[in-house]
Amino acid sequence: MKFQVIVSAAPSSLTARQALRYCEAVSASDHQLIQVFFLNAGVLNLLSNKKGSAEPVQAQWLNCNAKEYVCCINAVEEYACAESLEQTDEPSTDIHIAGMAQLISATAEADRSITFGQGS
Repeated sequence: MKFQVIVSAAPSSLTARQALRYCEAVSASDHQLIQVFFLNAGVLNLLSNKKGSAEPVQAQWLNCNAKEYVCCINAVEEYACAESLEQTDEPSTDIHIAGMAQLISATAEADRSITFGQGS
């Protein structure tokens, strides 16, 4: 089964930790995690802004072995964290910034789409 996970919760929240545990469980199973899409404060799970660092949390997310990790372009601009994507130590990891079209495309491909956090 193909799963897509949407995360809009900040890294310090219980919701974000639950999303991470869910992705780890999918990764450990026979299922495929085709996309983890981060929007709103959720982008801070992968990208750091000028106020802090996401590095410890980022490493945990990258261990989930998702096919792709996508940060919403509007949220990246809102949280001023675009520069941290360029500084990522994992060049082979598929972390990128995209819009809602990427989200919709993966939703169509996935068998299940699960959202953690409130929508915009």
